[in-house]
Amino acid sequence: MRSEGNFINYLNHELGLRIAKNPSYSLRAFARDLGINDSTLSKLLTGKRNITAYRITQLGMKLGLTDEKIKKFVSYIKNARQVPSYELAVFHVISKWYHDAILELSKLPGVVLNEQDVSKILGITLKEAKKALEDLVNLKMLVINEKGKIKKRLENSQINFHENSYTDVELRKYQEDIMEKSRLALMKTPKSKRNHTSYIVALDTSLIDEINKRIRNFQEKLAHWIQQSSKKSDAVYALQFCQFPLTTENKND
Repeated sequence: MRSEGNFINYLNHELGLRIAKNPSYSLRAFARDLGINDSTLSKLLTGKRNITAYRITQLGMKLGLTDEKIKKFVSYIKNARQVPSYELAVFHVISKWYHDAILELSKLPGVVLNEQDVSKILGITLKEAKKALEDLVNLKMLVINEKGKIKKRLENSQINFHENSYTDVELRKYQEDIMEKSRLALMKTPKSKRNHTSYIVALDTSLIDEINKRIRNFQEKLAHWIQQSSKKSDAVYALQFCQFPLTTENKND
């Protein structure tokens, strides 16, 4: 739920901006800059602890907010129910395309989830693979078994936070990365192993919301069918769907 008066949403948005500028920036670094314990900040961002007027004032000053802005945030908590932002906080940590890919890799037989193999299979750096595995384990999306092996925890493991507008920064970067992977596949992957198709159609723009809704429904049904029908998974694919205008808003242009 987005609200300009919700200080927790503001904190999540600010964290997202900082991570977008510096991918190595973390919640721990954000807590350090705010002069607050990282565990406390995590609980605030995930809605496990309610924010107080004192805390808003304290953190607002650290962020360089004006007195008027701080007062608006304080006024909001006195007049509105605080909304947990767990998904936002999680997405800030695992907003890279390869987090999804690692979760799906965990379903493939014979794949060992260590930084060397993940780096080689997905074409990411060892540093990226190591941090991604650590973050997914810390969030309990992956678990380490009694033999010290990393295993999947959730059967349906796709990360879906696409409806919250306060993650726009990370979502744009996520989609940009996927689109770049798609562009490379268009050039290098045999046609028999990919599908790049487009349809151009004249439409009534008042239908856009319904079109988007039908696309989401189709995606969910297709993902469910794939999971149910894949008796023996042997590869991880990215399924990308898009629709966008080719005409300008001004019909005279």
